[in-house]
Amino acid sequence: MSLVKTPEWWISVVFVGIVINLFSTLALAFMQRKYAYLVTRWAERNEKLAKLRNERIHSLANSDHDLVLACINLNKIRLDSIFEFVLAILMLTYALSARDSSPISYAVCSIGALLSLMQGMLSTIKYGQELLLLTEAKLLSDRIKSKDSMIAAE
Repeated sequence: MSLVKTPEWWISVVFVGIVINLFSTLALAFMQRKYAYLVTRWAERNEKLAKLRNERIHSLANSDHDLVLACINLNKIRLDSIFEFVLAILMLTYALSARDSSPISYAVCSIGALLSLMQGMLSTIKYGQELLLLTEAKLLSDRIKSKDSMIAAE
């Protein structure tokens, strides 16, 4: 407690406080610049992805052949996700049966089951995204065809 009463201690406390205040101001300005940069990059990326998505939707809506191929690809994505889930179940079943006899096989199969499960979940997410995109393209295609039939009827 006698240290608190000395003037050197108080001068060092004030000096450290000033240094911390200056450093925090510089760090805040740096973080604000980086945050602004990240936000603008994120917005540009989202705009680019939205533009690509809309171009793909219009491309699929204007071509029945491409729409059919995209539906076939959608089925492939769904089958991939089902395969990954079945593989995860089989690997986990084998891992549980080999738990006592071979710890290495148990560890390898458990990790494999986890990775396969994660890949199946990613495939399911991709399937949902593609399904939404194809549904929107199909609706747009139907709208275009109904407009064309109305024009042809006139």
